Amino acid sequence: MSEPVQIALVHPFEFKGVTYREITLRRATARDVRRMAARSGSDVEKGFEMLSDLSQLPAEVIDEIDGEDFTRLMETISGFFGSSPATSKT
Repeated sequence: MSEPVQIALVHPFEFKGVTYREITLRRATARDVRRMAARSGSDVEKGFEMLSDLSQLPAEVIDEIDGEDFTRLMETISGFFGSSPATSKT
């Protein structure tokens, strides 16, 4: 498995006495994708849950991440999947 990716936060935050300056994400596995597809809810909610899974942070911590940083983290997760062979141009 590839090394985890560390994302420095533009807007660090503190939660329950812990300061978060970066978030470490492990790469997604096929199991993660299958679990996400089986979940109900909006795409944002599914992304939120995947972020919690890949960062191993509880939802209450994810809730405190600044919107700009949340978007950057979602873009990083999307990048784990690359281009879809069915839609990429050759």
